[in-house]
Amino acid sequence: MAFELSIEIVGLCMFVQDTEARTTYVLMPGSGPEHGVDPHVARLCFDAAYGAPAAAGLKGYTTLVPVEGVELSFPPGSPWQPGLPVELVNVSPVARKPLLPGLLGGTDAPAVLTSRAVLSSGKSDRFSPGACWHYPQAPARMQMANHVWWELGTIEGDSLEIVLTPLVGGELPPAPIELHPIDGRIEVQLYYTPREELPPQPLAVPEPPPGTPAHHFAAFYELFEPPVDNQPLPTYIALTCGFMLGGSPYTCMGAQADPPTP
Repeated sequence: MAFELSIEIVGLCMFVQDTEARTTYVLMPGSGPEHGVDPHVARLCFDAAYGAPAAAGLKGYTTLVPVEGVELSFPPGSPWQPGLPVELVNVSPVARKPLLPGLLGGTDAPAVLTSRAVLSSGKSDRFSPGACWHYPQAPARMQMANHVWWELGTIEGDSLEIVLTPLVGGELPPAPIELHPIDGRIEVQLYYTPREELPPQPLAVPEPPPGTPAHHFAAFYELFEPPVDNQPLPTYIALTCGFMLGGSPYTCMGAQADPPTP
């Protein structure tokens, strides 16, 4: 038996691709007052039906597993493919420093790392374009993704065991995570956001005024060797980067219809 596995990665996550190791690392930086960023929580989320063998269908309510202080890894699927959407802005040219040692492997990770996911199979499948921002290493304006889907491809077996390894100071969840496919597929979400933005009923965040800095972005700079003197933040422009602005998505939207029958 085999099934397809998809991971939706949401929030303050830095993707690092090691082409030599053929692995993508998803790094969740430290947050909270000691890091100068609002507290974030790391949660592995999935429909509760995946937790029961032979479920008839999805239940429509979400199980959330705390994964702070752990590394998540997954069984092998399709061959790993490099490539990330350009909507994930590259911070390295702005930081002008290498990443801290230990971020990409081993349990003795720096304290600035909350959690890490290791993706050694599959590829970046699609993304949500996010909003339009200005950032120094980007064009004058660019969409910056906040949801990225990673397809691990075909997993052999009749269940999924997500391997959790504690990082320094981390604790494992009280029970192992074993999921079971429904209609030949498992879909999970990895969130690293403020608690109020978690499913199943995330708080609606109002659109910020143009020019508002993305304060949480500052956490990424702590993943580089200090000191990173230049720490510019993305500043908000609009929901989309169309050069002809105007027409609020909150009031007017498009539609479509079938052509007339001959």
